[in-house]
Amino acid sequence: DLPSFRLLVGPSSAIPVELASFDATTKGTEVRLSWQTASETNNAGFAIERTTQGGTWSQIGFREGAGTTSEAQTYRFTDADVPFEAEQVRYRLRQTDLDGSTTLSDEVTVELGAPSKARLHAPFPNPATQRATVRYEVPHQTTVNITVYDVLGRRVETVVDGPVPAGRAQETVQTAQWAPGTYFVRMQLGDTVHTERLSVVR
Repeated sequence: DLPSFRLLVGPSSAIPVELASFDATTKGTEVRLSWQTASETNNAGFAIERTTQGGTWSQIGFREGAGTTSEAQTYRFTDADVPFEAEQVRYRLRQTDLDGSTTLSDEVTVELGAPSKARLHAPFPNPATQRATVRYEVPHQTTVNITVYDVLGRRVETVVDGPVPAGRAQETVQTAQWAPGTYFVRMQLGDTVHTERLSVVR
């Protein structure tokens, strides 16, 4: 897991919410956010916003505030849908007063980095009807072949075949024309082979 990142905002009686800390830590593929307020005045709540490299900010959640209180409050939010291909994500809080006015917090940054090993993830949705997403990751630039086979070992579709850069990537396969049944997604890097099962239903 990556170390947490912390920002400290000094106390001020002029602001509606006195933000004491804002932390982000990783747990597996999730990012867990926590923040604490020292006091709140007319606080409706916090919108949690996220962006990736070169992306725009978007709201991914909301936590209701405590209204008005002089007691410390702790809030938590888990981002369980971190963009798969991102190597860095940033978060901020948009605090909203009861009158609708908003204030942005400072940002916290989480460096996800490159994968430590090659991996083929289970396709989803599984079972699939119209399409399925194939996700994979490689720790360095290499030649990758990802092919889908049926239960008789016949090639159904080549998903990837060639050099790919280090990182995480995903491809969509169209399954609408495939016969219902069981298929195998096979990823090969040199002598290493990874296989995942995919079911297609109607």
